[in-house]
Amino acid sequence: MRVLLFLLLSLFMLPAFSADNLLRWHDAQHFTVQASTPLKAKRAWKLCALYPSLKDSYWLSLNYGMQEAARRYGVDLKVLEAGGYSQLATQQAQIDQCKQWGAEAILLGSSTTSFPDLQKQVASLPVIELVNAIDAPQVKSRVGVPWFQMGYQPGRYLVQWAHGKPLNVLLMPGPDNAGGSKEMVEGFRAAIAGSPVRIVDIALGDNDIEIQRNLLQEMLERHPEIDVVAGNGHCGRGGNGGRA
Repeated sequence: MRVLLFLLLSLFMLPAFSADNLLRWHDAQHFTVQASTPLKAKRAWKLCALYPSLKDSYWLSLNYGMQEAARRYGVDLKVLEAGGYSQLATQQAQIDQCKQWGAEAILLGSSTTSFPDLQKQVASLPVIELVNAIDAPQVKSRVGVPWFQMGYQPGRYLVQWAHGKPLNVLLMPGPDNAGGSKEMVEGFRAAIAGSPVRIVDIALGDNDIEIQRNLLQEMLERHPEIDVVAGNGHCGRGGNGGRA
């Protein structure tokens, strides 16, 4: 059976806008382009950014933007990566490193969906949530993406694409217990509710091409009835050399 590989992020690609414009999300599924005001830091603030890893293109590109922004605005940016997801102890130790360095704010790209004892560890140090939500009360601000919509929009598209016919879908949203995977699955389920689109299985794994490729191969062998694989970008890259 021919299997369609469908990327969860593919329907979320936005048209190119000027770097001087901002996009703001609205519930009505519309984007409003607004001009941004050029900024310059009053002094060289010391900011410490923690990422799950720098081994995938998503966090590499995010880090590139952070480094460019730090240079443009005249702030001092220190970057630490945990080597993968589910690395709570590593990131807790890295927060201590940030404090010893003299960080004035933590930009936390968490490798887990929760960060126990964060308040006790950071005390009054501001924490800005970066991409991955932890829903901690001490988070002062958030910079991220609508993970629920990342799952909902592809699910809605597949319902329309199926034209009322049964469709068996394998979901591969990304790492377990991190990275917005839970919210993407919830969004996908909400979109296909009441339709003949069916989730055959949900395969969770780290954002690593080899891991995603092995997961994909295992799932296709286990579930020959799969019609569509809805997965993240790493699943797509891993599937290029496999069955499609």
